[in-house]
Amino acid sequence: MTILEGAAQQKGSSLEALHSRITELGVRTGSESVKFVREDRDAR
Repeated sequence: MTILEGAAQQKGSSLEALHSRITELGVRTGSESVKFVREDRDAR
């Protein structure tokens, strides 16, 4: 999330605007990405 916030700030956007644009483009992540994020979170 920090990476996305930093990228949005550098471009003069907000996370909300970034989310809207990603949704408009129909970008989706694979089911594997959820697994990776949860494994990383649970390892902490």
